[in-house]
Amino acid sequence: MRKHFHAKKSPITPQNPFIMKKLFLVIVLGLLSAVCIPAKAQKALAVSWTGYAETNIKFSDFIKTSHSIAYRCMMQFPQAYEGPVIAENGTGTYFAGMGYKTNTLGVASLLLNIGTSTTTITYNYTTGEWTHIAMVATENGSNMSCKIYVNGVEKGNISYSKTDPQLPNGTLRIGKRTTGQTTGGRNAQFYGLVDDIAVFKTALSPAQVASLYANKDISTFSTVAPWATLDFNNTTTLKGSAALVKISSNKTNDAASLPLPTAQKSMQLPFKRGEEWYVIQGNDDVLGSHSGYASFCWDFMVNNQPQAGIYPNGTNGASVKASASGKVITVNQSKTSGESPSNMVEIQQGPNEVCAYLHIQKNSSTVKVNDQPLYGQALAVTGDVGAAVGAYHIHLAVTDKPDGTAGFITFPIAFSNYEVKQANGTWKFVSRGIPQKGEVIRIPLADDLPYTVSAVFKNTAAGEVQCYGYTYDQLKTKYDDLWNKGYRLSAISTHVLNGTLRYSAVWKPSNELETQVYGWALEDYQKKNDELFKQGWRIKLLDVCVLNGKPLYTAIWKKGNEGEMQLLGWTYEDLKKKYDELWPKGWRLNQIRMFNIPGGVRYSAVFTPGTQTETQVYGWNYTDFKNKYNELWPQGWRLSLLSNCVVNGKTLYTAVWKKSSAGEFQLYEAKYKDFREYYDNVFQDGWRLHLLNVW
Repeated sequence: MRKHFHAKKSPITPQNPFIMKKLFLVIVLGLLSAVCIPAKAQKALAVSWTGYAETNIKFSDFIKTSHSIAYRCMMQFPQAYEGPVIAENGTGTYFAGMGYKTNTLGVASLLLNIGTSTTTITYNYTTGEWTHIAMVATENGSNMSCKIYVNGVEKGNISYSKTDPQLPNGTLRIGKRTTGQTTGGRNAQFYGLVDDIAVFKTALSPAQVASLYANKDISTFSTVAPWATLDFNNTTTLKGSAALVKISSNKTNDAASLPLPTAQKSMQLPFKRGEEWYVIQGNDDVLGSHSGYASFCWDFMVNNQPQAGIYPNGTNGASVKASASGKVITVNQSKTSGESPSNMVEIQQGPNEVCAYLHIQKNSSTVKVNDQPLYGQALAVTGDVGAAVGAYHIHLAVTDKPDGTAGFITFPIAFSNYEVKQANGTWKFVSRGIPQKGEVIRIPLADDLPYTVSAVFKNTAAGEVQCYGYTYDQLKTKYDDLWNKGYRLSAISTHVLNGTLRYSAVWKPSNELETQVYGWALEDYQKKNDELFKQGWRIKLLDVCVLNGKPLYTAIWKKGNEGEMQLLGWTYEDLKKKYDELWPKGWRLNQIRMFNIPGGVRYSAVFTPGTQTETQVYGWNYTDFKNKYNELWPQGWRLSLLSNCVVNGKTLYTAVWKKSSAGEFQLYEAKYKDFREYYDNVFQDGWRLHLLNVW
């Protein structure tokens, strides 16, 4: 496999190539009666890392008078760190939500912090079920006395002074405190679902709180008219990863609506493709060490092998791969087996996003600070440094700050494109998910197809879909499906396998019109082109493949009215002569394909009007082509067209460069399996196929 690349990189959060997603609070104020808006669909607020929602409810309207605040929530990670459901957006402090971990399975903590007054209570919860919280505040002279209810039952109380200078002043925010404010020194974040927020300008009685708890939809609650309600069935201001999700009308079986993390860079598992690994510990594990600020970590070991065994018959010495690209900010590797603190490599994947790989062996790092490894690149080998002697494993976590920085926390992430082993030994593909304790997982092997690939990648956020080595019938079925989904061809390459034409293609989002022919003889293609030209169609893509000594044409046309000139099946000498004639007349290469027939190499080219400068090579070997590329790159030339042809067992290159400062990656003469792994690596950073040749 020949790799050759130059790149100018920018942080881009890529879309998954095979999955396109569309992410598709009512505030009612009144002094005496609630205004209820009928819900079209029952929804709740889903928040994960960076997620919160803004409201226009002002604390100053009720915080110093008798009032009640209630909400319903489903905690996604109840053994993590502080997570405000209700908080302030402004000055002062208001925090009502999840407190720091309890270290007890089935027991959660509720933290209430109003101004300088704080209390924490514990209560039992059931995973995947809703919890109802109510705070009932009553005036008591210059103070406010507040009772705290959990699921309709009084659990504690808190008092605060009306003159407390730290009382909240601003609007009510859901899921996160005022930007820059911390709790416990940490960047507090609620994870889970929120619904049925209500503010009453009266102190509810115990019976009224019980009735409110029993009512599963605040929009239908009529025992006491709320002053303000948020039932999330209408639009509100969502920030970060916050989203509205569908839930049941009776608040049952809603755990499936808990959100997958979306705020981080796309990541894949940190080990070799195709290997089976066992999840020793996952997220929010109260029975292990992954809780509190360290809730969102994983420990992985090679499956079905002694943990201390020498790799591949164990985890000792297994390669640790980068789960995503970024910049190396930490390499600590001086400690030896059993010593603490842990050796580690940390990679800055994005703003406030650091991926840490812990327990690596002494002096095993293959990267240094300021290196910029790509996804899948080897970083170090697995050790037991900072762990029990012999407890070899990969420990991975993503944090908001480098390890050891005051107040740093882990936050949840999802891995992309992995498989989970089922009880019957089969594998279930997961496009995005959170590996769970006890699962056996792997990155699936790329298909090992009998093809060779040359490709050029450009940096873009666009999605794309590809197929490789399809028959015509398979391609047509795929095309028809993607057409209806708003995809159009951006690259196509044909080759022969076992006496039949095969097609490799790339589609990208578009709604432009196009028409195509596949594998047509020259005479038929020319006749079709003449017919379409008169109807206002112009060549978009052209490919030529030789079968039984005859060139066959595959072409895609798009609507246009510009001039066009085609030279089909010309020798190099004739093409060069014609090119020199057309150049001063303002014609430039738009498509070019090189192919080998009895009698020698031929070229088919399409010219369109243009004034942009360009330079070309025709039928060069790889070494000469690579040298020319390296010469042109610093002069600001980038590949615009590329065609490969095999002659006497050697791959030849025809290429056209045009002026540009854009970055690009290239891969030449790669086996398909290697190409697919390389594609997965660079896709994580927003690189997409620009030119493709498959043979």
